Amino acid sequence: MHNPEIMWTTLEDSLCELGESPFWHPEESSLYWLDIPGRLRGRRNRYLTMGSALIGRLRHSLNDRKVPVWLQSPLVELIVENGRVRGAVVERAGRRMLIEARKGVVMGAGGFEHNREMRERYLPSPTSADWSASSTGNTGDAIRAGMAIGGAVSLMDRAWWIPVICAPGVDRPWALFAERSSPGQVIVDQRFPVFARFATPIDIVGAWRAEAFGDPVVIGGQLVRPDDLVLADRDGVILIDSSAAEDVVAAAEAKMATEGEMVRAIRAGVDPQEAYMKYRVF
Repeated sequence: MHNPEIMWTTLEDSLCELGESPFWHPEESSLYWLDIPGRLRGRRNRYLTMGSALIGRLRHSLNDRKVPVWLQSPLVELIVENGRVRGAVVERAGRRMLIEARKGVVMGAGGFEHNREMRERYLPSPTSADWSASSTGNTGDAIRAGMAIGGAVSLMDRAWWIPVICAPGVDRPWALFAERSSPGQVIVDQRFPVFARFATPIDIVGAWRAEAFGDPVVIGGQLVRPDDLVLADRDGVILIDSSAAEDVVAAAEAKMATEGEMVRAIRAGVDPQEAYMKYRVF
Protein backbone atom coordinates (compact mmCIF):
# COMPACT_ATOMS: atom_id res chain seq x y z
CA MET A 1 0.00 0.00 0.00
CA HIS A 2 1.44 3.38 -0.98
CA ASN A 3 1.27 6.35 1.38
CA PRO A 4 -0.89 4.60 3.97
CA GLU A 5 -2.81 6.74 6.36
CA ILE A 6 -1.22 6.37 9.79
CA MET A 7 -3.68 5.67 12.56
CA TRP A 8 -2.59 7.03 15.94
CA THR A 9 -3.99 5.92 19.28
CA THR A 10 -2.83 7.31 22.60
CA LEU A 11 -3.77 5.56 25.82
CA GLU A 12 -3.49 6.68 29.42
CA ASP A 13 -3.43 3.26 31.08
CA SER A 14 -1.19 0.24 31.17
CA LEU A 15 -1.53 -0.20 27.43
CA CYS A 16 1.51 2.02 27.03
CA GLU A 17 3.47 -1.13 27.80
CA LEU A 18 2.63 -2.16 24.23
CA GLY A 19 4.25 0.99 22.84
CA GLU A 20 6.69 0.84 19.97
CA SER A 21 10.10 2.42 19.66
CA PRO A 22 10.07 6.13 18.68
CA PHE A 23 10.01 7.00 14.98
CA TRP A 24 12.99 9.01 13.81
CA HIS A 25 11.26 10.99 11.06
CA PRO A 26 10.85 14.68 11.95
CA GLU A 27 7.06 14.75 12.39
CA GLU A 28 6.79 11.46 14.26
CA SER A 29 9.89 12.23 16.33
CA SER A 30 8.38 15.53 17.51
CA LEU A 31 5.24 13.69 18.65
CA TYR A 32 7.46 11.40 20.67
CA TRP A 33 9.63 14.05 22.36
CA LEU A 34 6.78 16.52 22.97
CA ASP A 35 4.80 13.84 24.80
CA ILE A 36 6.12 15.04 28.17
CA PRO A 37 3.86 12.79 30.34
CA GLY A 38 4.92 9.81 28.27
CA ARG A 39 8.63 10.63 28.56
CA LEU A 40 8.27 11.02 32.34
CA ARG A 41 6.85 7.50 32.48
CA GLY A 42 9.57 5.90 30.36
CA ARG A 43 11.10 5.48 26.93
CA ARG A 44 8.23 3.55 25.36
CA ASN A 45 6.21 5.39 22.75
CA ARG A 46 2.52 5.77 23.63
CA TYR A 47 1.62 6.50 20.00
CA LEU A 48 0.77 3.26 18.23
CA THR A 49 0.68 2.47 14.51
CA MET A 50 -0.35 -0.38 12.22
CA GLY A 51 -1.23 -3.62 14.06
CA SER A 52 -0.44 -2.13 17.46
CA ALA A 53 -2.93 0.69 16.79
CA LEU A 54 -5.66 -1.85 15.99
CA ILE A 55 -5.00 -3.72 19.22
CA GLY A 56 -4.77 -0.41 21.10
CA ARG A 57 -8.18 0.71 19.84
CA LEU A 58 -9.69 -2.64 20.83
CA ARG A 59 -8.16 -2.49 24.31
CA HIS A 60 -9.28 1.10 24.73
CA SER A 61 -12.88 0.12 23.86
CA LEU A 62 -12.73 -2.78 26.31
CA ASN A 63 -11.52 -0.43 29.03
CA ASP A 64 -14.41 1.98 28.31
CA ARG A 65 -16.87 -0.87 28.75
CA LYS A 66 -15.04 -2.27 31.79
CA VAL A 67 -14.53 -5.64 30.13
CA PRO A 68 -11.96 -7.69 32.06
CA VAL A 69 -8.91 -8.81 30.10
CA TRP A 70 -7.08 -11.91 31.32
CA LEU A 71 -3.41 -12.19 30.47
CA GLN A 72 -1.29 -15.30 31.06
CA SER A 73 -4.43 -17.41 30.55
CA PRO A 74 -3.74 -19.82 27.68
CA LEU A 75 -6.50 -21.69 25.88
CA VAL A 76 -6.64 -25.40 26.77
CA GLU A 77 -9.65 -26.66 24.80
CA LEU A 78 -13.03 -25.75 23.36
CA ILE A 79 -16.23 -27.10 24.88
CA VAL A 80 -18.78 -28.52 22.45
CA GLU A 81 -22.37 -29.33 23.39
CA ASN A 82 -25.02 -30.51 20.93
CA GLY A 83 -22.80 -29.66 17.99
CA ARG A 84 -22.23 -26.09 19.21
CA VAL A 85 -19.15 -24.53 20.76
CA ARG A 86 -20.48 -23.21 24.05
CA GLY A 87 -17.27 -22.12 25.73
CA ALA A 88 -13.59 -22.65 26.34
CA VAL A 89 -11.34 -23.96 29.06
CA VAL A 90 -8.39 -21.75 29.96
CA GLU A 91 -5.61 -22.12 32.49
CA ARG A 92 -5.30 -19.23 34.89
CA ALA A 93 -3.03 -19.02 37.93
CA GLY A 94 -2.48 -22.78 37.84
CA ARG A 95 -6.22 -23.60 37.67
CA ARG A 96 -8.35 -24.69 34.73
CA MET A 97 -11.47 -22.58 34.33
CA LEU A 98 -14.50 -22.92 32.07
CA ILE A 99 -15.67 -19.75 30.35
CA GLU A 100 -19.17 -20.06 28.88
CA ALA A 101 -20.18 -18.08 25.80
CA ARG A 102 -23.74 -16.94 25.11
CA LYS A 103 -23.25 -16.29 21.40
CA GLY A 104 -19.94 -17.75 20.27
CA VAL A 105 -16.18 -18.02 20.76
CA VAL A 106 -13.87 -15.87 18.67
CA MET A 107 -10.30 -17.13 18.44
CA GLY A 108 -7.59 -14.71 17.34
CA ALA A 109 -4.52 -16.42 18.68
CA GLY A 110 -2.16 -16.10 15.74
CA GLY A 111 -0.40 -18.87 13.87
CA PHE A 112 1.93 -21.70 14.85
CA GLU A 113 5.29 -20.26 13.82
CA HIS A 114 6.80 -20.91 17.28
CA ASN A 115 5.57 -24.48 17.45
CA ARG A 116 8.40 -26.75 16.28
CA GLU A 117 6.20 -29.82 15.76
CA MET A 118 3.63 -27.97 13.65
CA ARG A 119 6.33 -26.23 11.61
CA GLU A 120 7.93 -29.55 10.77
CA ARG A 121 4.56 -31.03 9.86
CA TYR A 122 3.13 -28.27 7.69
CA LEU A 123 5.90 -25.94 6.48
CA PRO A 124 8.55 -26.65 3.84
CA SER A 125 11.80 -28.07 5.17
CA PRO A 126 14.19 -27.05 6.53
CA THR A 127 12.39 -24.91 9.08
CA SER A 128 13.07 -23.45 12.50
CA ALA A 129 11.14 -21.34 15.01
CA ASP A 130 14.35 -19.37 15.49
CA TRP A 131 13.73 -17.75 12.11
CA SER A 132 10.35 -16.25 13.04
CA ALA A 133 10.05 -12.55 13.89
CA SER A 134 6.48 -12.84 15.15
CA SER A 135 5.17 -13.04 18.69
CA THR A 136 6.77 -15.88 20.63
CA GLY A 137 3.29 -16.75 21.96
CA ASN A 138 2.12 -17.89 18.51
CA THR A 139 2.27 -21.62 19.16
CA GLY A 140 -0.89 -22.73 17.35
CA ASP A 141 -3.05 -23.26 20.48
CA ALA A 142 -6.27 -22.04 18.85
CA ILE A 143 -5.62 -23.95 15.63
CA ARG A 144 -5.03 -27.20 17.50
CA ALA A 145 -8.11 -26.62 19.66
CA GLY A 146 -10.24 -26.14 16.56
CA MET A 147 -8.80 -29.21 14.89
CA ALA A 148 -9.45 -31.26 18.04
CA ILE A 149 -13.22 -30.74 17.64
CA GLY A 150 -13.21 -31.47 13.91
CA GLY A 151 -12.51 -28.03 12.49
CA ALA A 152 -11.17 -27.93 8.93
CA VAL A 153 -7.90 -26.18 8.12
CA SER A 154 -6.29 -25.15 4.86
CA LEU A 155 -3.26 -23.26 3.53
CA MET A 156 -1.22 -24.57 6.43
CA ASP A 157 1.90 -24.54 4.25
CA ARG A 158 1.55 -20.82 3.52
CA ALA A 159 3.01 -17.95 5.52
CA TRP A 160 3.93 -14.30 5.26
CA TRP A 161 7.54 -14.96 4.34
CA ILE A 162 9.95 -12.12 4.94
CA PRO A 163 13.74 -11.69 5.37
CA VAL A 164 14.94 -11.46 8.97
CA ILE A 165 18.17 -10.77 10.82
CA CYS A 166 19.01 -12.96 13.79
CA ALA A 167 20.66 -10.61 16.28
CA PRO A 168 22.22 -11.69 19.58
CA GLY A 169 20.49 -10.76 22.82
CA VAL A 170 16.90 -10.58 21.47
CA ASP A 171 14.10 -13.14 21.81
CA ARG A 172 13.33 -13.19 18.09
CA PRO A 173 14.84 -11.96 14.80
CA TRP A 174 14.29 -8.52 13.35
CA ALA A 175 12.03 -8.39 10.29
CA LEU A 176 13.20 -6.38 7.28
CA PHE A 177 10.01 -4.61 6.22
CA ALA A 178 11.18 -1.31 4.73
CA GLU A 179 14.26 -2.86 3.16
CA ARG A 180 12.20 -5.53 1.42
CA SER A 181 9.67 -3.05 0.00
CA SER A 182 12.21 -0.83 -1.78
CA PRO A 183 11.82 -1.06 -5.58
CA GLY A 184 14.30 -3.46 -7.12
CA GLN A 185 15.52 -4.61 -3.73
CA VAL A 186 16.93 -8.11 -3.40
CA ILE A 187 18.08 -9.39 -0.02
CA VAL A 188 20.25 -12.50 -0.04
CA ASP A 189 23.35 -13.88 1.62
CA GLN A 190 25.98 -11.17 1.13
CA ARG A 191 28.32 -13.76 -0.42
CA PHE A 192 25.85 -14.46 -3.25
CA PRO A 193 25.15 -11.42 -5.49
CA VAL A 194 21.80 -11.48 -7.29
CA PHE A 195 20.28 -9.30 -9.99
CA ALA A 196 16.53 -9.46 -10.57
CA ARG A 197 13.87 -7.50 -12.44
CA PHE A 198 10.63 -8.59 -10.76
CA ALA A 199 9.26 -9.12 -7.26
CA THR A 200 7.59 -12.27 -5.94
CA PRO A 201 4.50 -12.50 -3.68
CA ILE A 202 5.68 -13.08 -0.12
CA ASP A 203 3.40 -16.07 0.42
CA ILE A 204 5.24 -17.96 -2.34
CA VAL A 205 8.88 -17.35 -1.41
CA GLY A 206 8.87 -19.96 1.34
CA ALA A 207 7.84 -22.62 -1.17
CA TRP A 208 10.90 -22.10 -3.36
CA ARG A 209 13.19 -25.12 -3.56
CA ALA A 210 16.46 -25.49 -5.42
CA GLU A 211 16.22 -28.31 -7.97
CA ALA A 212 19.90 -28.50 -8.85
CA PHE A 213 23.27 -26.87 -8.23
CA GLY A 214 26.09 -26.39 -10.71
CA ASP A 215 24.00 -27.15 -13.81
CA PRO A 216 23.72 -24.96 -16.94
CA VAL A 217 20.59 -22.82 -17.06
CA VAL A 218 18.91 -20.72 -19.76
CA ILE A 219 17.89 -17.22 -18.68
CA GLY A 220 16.28 -14.88 -21.18
CA GLY A 221 17.30 -17.18 -24.02
CA GLN A 222 20.96 -17.06 -22.97
CA LEU A 223 22.79 -20.20 -21.81
CA VAL A 224 24.62 -19.64 -18.52
CA ARG A 225 27.25 -22.22 -17.58
CA PRO A 226 28.55 -22.81 -14.05
CA ASP A 227 32.05 -21.52 -14.88
CA ASP A 228 30.90 -18.41 -16.77
CA LEU A 229 31.97 -15.06 -15.38
CA VAL A 230 29.09 -12.67 -14.70
CA LEU A 231 29.49 -8.90 -14.69
CA ALA A 232 26.41 -6.88 -13.82
CA ASP A 233 25.40 -3.36 -12.88
CA ARG A 234 22.34 -1.17 -13.33
CA ASP A 235 22.96 -1.03 -17.09
CA GLY A 236 22.70 -4.77 -17.59
CA VAL A 237 24.36 -8.16 -17.21
CA ILE A 238 27.06 -9.69 -19.41
CA LEU A 239 28.36 -13.25 -19.47
CA ILE A 240 31.98 -14.08 -20.22
CA ASP A 241 33.11 -17.56 -21.21
CA SER A 242 35.80 -18.58 -18.76
CA SER A 243 38.08 -19.70 -21.60
CA ALA A 244 38.08 -16.14 -22.99
CA ALA A 245 38.37 -14.38 -19.63
CA GLU A 246 42.04 -13.37 -19.96
CA ASP A 247 41.55 -11.93 -23.46
CA VAL A 248 38.45 -10.00 -22.34
CA VAL A 249 40.27 -8.56 -19.32
CA ALA A 250 43.24 -7.51 -21.45
CA ALA A 251 40.95 -5.79 -23.98
CA ALA A 252 39.03 -4.03 -21.21
CA GLU A 253 42.22 -2.77 -19.59
CA ALA A 254 43.49 -1.48 -22.94
CA LYS A 255 40.22 0.37 -23.54
CA MET A 256 40.29 1.89 -20.05
CA ALA A 257 43.87 3.08 -20.63
CA THR A 258 42.85 4.73 -23.91
CA GLU A 259 39.88 6.39 -22.21
CA GLY A 260 42.28 7.71 -19.59
CA GLU A 261 44.50 9.23 -22.26
CA MET A 262 41.50 10.93 -23.88
CA VAL A 263 40.35 12.38 -20.55
CA ARG A 264 43.82 13.73 -19.83
CA ALA A 265 43.96 15.28 -23.31
CA ILE A 266 40.62 17.05 -22.85
CA ARG A 267 41.69 18.32 -19.44
CA ALA A 268 44.86 19.63 -21.06
CA GLY A 269 42.77 21.74 -23.46
CA VAL A 270 42.28 19.51 -26.51
CA ASP A 271 38.87 19.95 -28.15
CA PRO A 272 36.60 17.02 -27.13
CA GLN A 273 35.67 16.27 -30.76
CA GLU A 274 39.32 16.28 -31.80
CA ALA A 275 40.17 13.99 -28.87
CA TYR A 276 37.42 11.59 -29.86
CA MET A 277 38.57 11.46 -33.48
CA LYS A 278 42.06 10.59 -32.25
CA TYR A 279 41.28 7.98 -29.58
CA ARG A 280 37.92 6.71 -30.89
CA VAL A 281 36.54 6.06 -27.41
CA PHE A 282 34.04 7.93 -25.31
